[in-house]
Amino acid sequence: MGRKVVIIAYTFPPAKGIGGRRWAKFAKFLVRLGVDVKVISFSDGSGSSWAEDIKEFENQIIKLVPKQPYYIKHPAPRSIIGKVRYKLSVKSMQNSHDANIYDPAIGLKHQLISELEKLIEVGYLNIIVTGAPFYLTYYTSQIKNKYRNVNLIMDYRDPWTTNKMGYQYKDMSKERLEAEQRIEKETISKADFVYTVNDTMSNYFRTIVPDGVPVKTILNGYDTDDVSKVMSKKNLVKKKLRLIYTGNLYDKLDYVFNPLVAYVKDLLDEERNEVEFNFYGTFELRYKELIEKEGLSHVFKFHGTISLSEVYQKIHEHDVAMLFLTKDLKDSFSTKYYEYLSQYKYIAIFGEEGDACGFVEKHKIGVGITPEIIKEKLEFLLSMKRNHKLVFNKEFKIEQYSVESIAKEIFKDLK
Repeated sequence: MGRKVVIIAYTFPPAKGIGGRRWAKFAKFLVRLGVDVKVISFSDGSGSSWAEDIKEFENQIIKLVPKQPYYIKHPAPRSIIGKVRYKLSVKSMQNSHDANIYDPAIGLKHQLISELEKLIEVGYLNIIVTGAPFYLTYYTSQIKNKYRNVNLIMDYRDPWTTNKMGYQYKDMSKERLEAEQRIEKETISKADFVYTVNDTMSNYFRTIVPDGVPVKTILNGYDTDDVSKVMSKKNLVKKKLRLIYTGNLYDKLDYVFNPLVAYVKDLLDEERNEVEFNFYGTFELRYKELIEKEGLSHVFKFHGTISLSEVYQKIHEHDVAMLFLTKDLKDSFSTKYYEYLSQYKYIAIFGEEGDACGFVEKHKIGVGITPEIIKEKLEFLLSMKRNHKLVFNKEFKIEQYSVESIAKEIFKDLK
């Protein structure tokens, strides 16, 4: 009998959301390995960049309409009645729940368990649940109380109680955080395998996971299907050093973005004309306003959102691919990282020192650029461009970072 797997993901294609990318990709290749995959999702809609990846199993996706508290479903009400309902809803949950009340999965337990039990009863004994939101993993862990023979894999794309950006953790009271930490530890204790997206998270979970439970760093990887769509035309040789960023240019990047702009502004005209920064995707408006204020719109160019196939083509046409990491994500290997890697592009990571910067420096596939050394590193890149040495280290083997290869490793953990 072939392996049967349930993947639980709050967001999943065809609905929009970066959270759906990771397991849409892995599911596609698990299906190709002969795995019978079912998906439980709480997202609805269309327009995902990864809608094509689910074509081989789209009839296996179960979409549940989430039953959540009012304040989760209406996070920013405008009417007076809405604001009153919001406050009453928050107060009610605070009185009945000791831990974090801002996890979007809160309240989904009965829907999830009901659907999950149906699938377990017909042989789907491998359960992969991905968070955030983290209470999806919490609720799913309780299935082990009834079905001890299921193989439960918990996957974490983001830090849980060590999260300093989302889900209100940075503003949480000591008492609520301690209650949340107890939930985290209780959840992890039920896992057969724990996956994370970077070594920093893996090392943390090893401190709370029971002895004998494997904790593995399972990277996002690049998809060979996407790479094959790029036109294999030869790049035109351009005198300018051309750097590209694709995706969302998030909030809280001023600490590194502003010094970069200041450095370029201080360049001599002839030096400034040697470099061009292109941004494709969405961005905080203040970044563009800063560029316009400094008169650098001819150097920093914001092009808006383009299709995924166009993204790959644009990456192919540039010298250097950029990542901008918030301070909390200095250890993060985002989807963009693997898109760049798949194109054998030299990578410039703007952010604090961490796993991401260390990795590209160690393997000589890019540079880590902290705010203090922007001048030094940009001059290095310009020098490499002038001397025709700005090339990817071909000795670095990227094949191990393909989604297909990683899916084969996941396959080994299934029963």
